[in-house]
Amino acid sequence: MLWLLSGAFVELPPHLRYRRSNMILLSIWIGYQEPIPKAWLSSCVDRLNRLKTEDILLSNGSKCQVLFYGIIGDCPALKGILEFIGHTGYHCCFYCYIHGIHVGGRGGKRQYYFENRMQLRTKRIYELESIRAVETSSNVYGHLGRSLLHDLLDVPLPNSIIVDYLQVSLLRHTRVIIQQVYAQLSPLERTKFDSGLRGQRFPHFFNRKLRAVCDLAFVKATELRNLLLYALIPHLLPFLPKEQLAHLSLYVCLIRIIHGKKCFGDKSSSMSKELFLTYYQDHSIYFEKLHNLVLHLHVHFDQLFDKHGSLCYLGTFGQEDLIGSISKNYHGTRFHGPLITYYYEIDFALRNKASSHDATDEKNIDGPFDQTDLSTVHCVPIALIRNHCIIFEMNNCIIGTPISAYGEHD
Repeated sequence: MLWLLSGAFVELPPHLRYRRSNMILLSIWIGYQEPIPKAWLSSCVDRLNRLKTEDILLSNGSKCQVLFYGIIGDCPALKGILEFIGHTGYHCCFYCYIHGIHVGGRGGKRQYYFENRMQLRTKRIYELESIRAVETSSNVYGHLGRSLLHDLLDVPLPNSIIVDYLQVSLLRHTRVIIQQVYAQLSPLERTKFDSGLRGQRFPHFFNRKLRAVCDLAFVKATELRNLLLYALIPHLLPFLPKEQLAHLSLYVCLIRIIHGKKCFGDKSSSMSKELFLTYYQDHSIYFEKLHNLVLHLHVHFDQLFDKHGSLCYLGTFGQEDLIGSISKNYHGTRFHGPLITYYYEIDFALRNKASSHDATDEKNIDGPFDQTDLSTVHCVPIALIRNHCIIFEMNNCIIGTPISAYGEHD
């Protein structure tokens, strides 16, 4: 089991921020059980706190002040580093005091049904409750202790907590609703649905094709994103009743609105919240026992988006890629931790080694050289994107859906 604490520079633009060479490996844990946060991260957090006081000395002699903005991760990682109760307990939401209901007797699940009014956690009460949990050694509204991040982050908890859109919306909620919808279909309908997904074409810059739902265990988050945003509703038109299709369309639309271009200006987040509340309220009509924590966390997406902007959804894909690349750096040894770190440091040094000359400098060029502006970000022009659509061929019609303006497929 590999756990990673990494960092990224918020001040860099996204296309630079999430390159592997610009993401920092802070600490790594490898073991057969979940890490103990204070035993694992105490020394690392102490060094980061010293870095805040000493600043960073740049090559030109100036100093750069370091501020730590927030923490982003999936629910198991967040509950560990925040000293919080897991999703199987009561009061497990990081942002509000929703209690939850146990359903199914012994071995059942916690369900968090729709509520009109929710009491939000404030930064002052959040701090006091964590201190009280330490003093009493008990669960205080979900707090099991005081997090190391209280003394590190410059934005106070819980305002600095960002849930992982990749895990919550795609790998968890989207996956389970697809599984339940797939179970509703007959064997013949499943075969037609799977063949339609396999044959769906995308523009070249999407980089991935769709997989069949029968291979859902091997489907990655980017493939689930393309399936949810572009292909799910059109391919389910022949198989599901219109009421259930309309219900699924609410979820597709709210994710597009909250994680896309602000089509409705400052009202984009509030409009997505209204769509989700309707989706949340009627969810039990079409799906069974899916009122879990990941569904409830969508209630707070509008607040997260207003506070953090695109950090809510752009950063998670790059960090997940970093975890995968680091986890592959072991070669036939049981001492995985030191070896992974060793190979990562070698790779980082080689990739960031200074060049002997500037590639854009016309002087002292030995041999043929194609001049190019290496500072330019190469991406698909917006004018070309607008002229393309994803086409779904049905029996009696052709459906065209516009491509999202995320900039994630460049």
